[in-house]
Amino acid sequence: GFLGIRYVFSRETGVAVVDTVLPNTPAQQIGIKEGDIVMAVDGDRVDSANELQERIYNATPGSRPILTIERDGAQRQVRPLLVAWPSISP
Repeated sequence: GFLGIRYVFSRETGVAVVDTVLPNTPAQQIGIKEGDIVMAVDGDRVDSANELQERIYNATPGSRPILTIERDGAQRQVRPLLVAWPSISP
């Protein structure tokens, strides 16, 4: 699946921090913002950037995983509708 974020892994906190939200993507549509911290996917804590990438990439397009996001010290859950990876033209 494709969510539409780029993120960096914070060694200090051990979680993925959203660096970029790509336009016209599921992430933008549900209001994920730069600086949000992805804490969990479907209730399972995300402990590395690779783990987050794997969980989203391996999810079926059309699925709606529950993401626990932290912003400004408050947590909330969002359910983006994942899409297929966009094709890249040469």
